[in-house]
Amino acid sequence: MTSTFQYAIQCDRLQQRTADGPQIWATLMHNAQRVPLEEFEDACDLSGLLEEGESLDDFTCSDPGTGAYRVEVGSECAYFIQTSGFEFFFTPDGVVPSFIEQYPPDWDEYRSSALARLLLPANHPLLQGSWGLEGDEGLNDEGLQVIRSESGSVRYQIHQGDRAVAGIRVDADEVSEMYTCRDKRREGLATTLMDAVRRLHGPLPFSSLSDEGKAFKAGYHRAKRLRQEVDTDFDM
Repeated sequence: MTSTFQYAIQCDRLQQRTADGPQIWATLMHNAQRVPLEEFEDACDLSGLLEEGESLDDFTCSDPGTGAYRVEVGSECAYFIQTSGFEFFFTPDGVVPSFIEQYPPDWDEYRSSALARLLLPANHPLLQGSWGLEGDEGLNDEGLQVIRSESGSVRYQIHQGDRAVAGIRVDADEVSEMYTCRDKRREGLATTLMDAVRRLHGPLPFSSLSDEGKAFKAGYHRAKRLRQEVDTDFDM
């Protein structure tokens, strides 16, 4: 296969030195699909990125979470490799990307909160390989979106239409993280998630949580005790 994509720019320069750079970067990231490194190497001429005598393995050796992505927006296409917290973009003829779409819903939330990234699709570039290579298993019997990682952890999401509004991650038989969109809090979504996860996995403990998570944990157990008391009174 002929390498038709040339090195264009890296992410920080794209955002800081080009007009509409942050919006272009958001468009590229949100439309990215993870691809095998072999596809990236076949499609892209790496000579503009690597030093003389340097291999792609040399370039990425410090980051085991390195991933390659293809972006398609309309008739436009680009590739990038993400390693050590940076994206390096390749386009036809090395022209700096100029794809622009409206910022995705909840984009500011994803950028400002690591926990909000529980709501992202499998292998989204904003995750930067945090949980290893993931596979989307679709909806389970509880109506939750299931995203399983090769590392053994699993994410569950509640979707309303095309939007993920609440998410939870189970790792090493513990609830490690959970998050609800800011505009959807106090609607019982976290409790719905927790109840479903416990039906699937049993009475999992909570691992270390944020202050919000600790508050939810206390409230969840308090509500559970109240439900049990009501059930007991009803039985009597």
